[in-house]
Amino acid sequence: MTTLGGNIHAVEVDGTFDDCQRLVKRALTDRDVVRACNLTTANSINLGRLIPQITYYIWAVLLLLERVERSSISAPIFVVPSGNFGNLTAAVYAKHMGAAIASFISASNANDVVPEYFRTGVFRPRPSLQTYSNAMDVGDPSNFARLESLYRGDPLRMKGDIAAVSVSDPETIDEMRRTFDRTGYVLDPHTAVGVAAARNAARASTPGPMIVAATAHPGKFPDVVGRALGTTAPLPEQLQEAMRRSKQSTRLPAVYEEVRKLFLS
Repeated sequence: MTTLGGNIHAVEVDGTFDDCQRLVKRALTDRDVVRACNLTTANSINLGRLIPQITYYIWAVLLLLERVERSSISAPIFVVPSGNFGNLTAAVYAKHMGAAIASFISASNANDVVPEYFRTGVFRPRPSLQTYSNAMDVGDPSNFARLESLYRGDPLRMKGDIAAVSVSDPETIDEMRRTFDRTGYVLDPHTAVGVAAARNAARASTPGPMIVAATAHPGKFPDVVGRALGTTAPLPEQLQEAMRRSKQSTRLPAVYEEVRKLFLS
């Protein structure tokens, strides 16, 4: 994104995902900024991001039913790598809309705010930790409020549909190696968190078929793939072209006043 130029103005914030999300949410409630920029968001703060994701889960169920004798298979469990919890929320919406889904496993990395909530009943946001699955490094997932609303703030009702687990960095690397050795498939670290969670659930005799949502391309994570496999995944041609261009970005501190000045300019 930092090399595309044109109508794209990339901003690098000295901070974490949570800092960026806080800044964006504040901008969305700043009338001057919204009027000046016609501001919206393409990430899962915006429900518009979740609506097409709902179809992924319906499509996956239909594919499963096409490939297996319907009378011989139960509804699947979806394992969803989770950071800001938009993808999982979309999956849960699909089930509540009538998709043939048994339940869900939410797979987090070391940022285990939601698994902790399932253990204690207390939602305790905190600064995020840096991991190999960095798009999931979220200490205050904004979509969790949507899940709470759907289940009327009742942890027991939520746990009836969702199990929440966390997967460590060493487990992530081990899963990338195991999958590659067995299949030749290169997992990105986010999807590896989901596959590791699914494998652990299978060992615990979780009933029924499981489908893991793959959530990123391994070419985006050359350092982690290299650490796990001693090689890198080739980038699609479009990404190779973007990487050959010069970087263009503006660097700012995680201070709203500075971000506001940029928007208004």
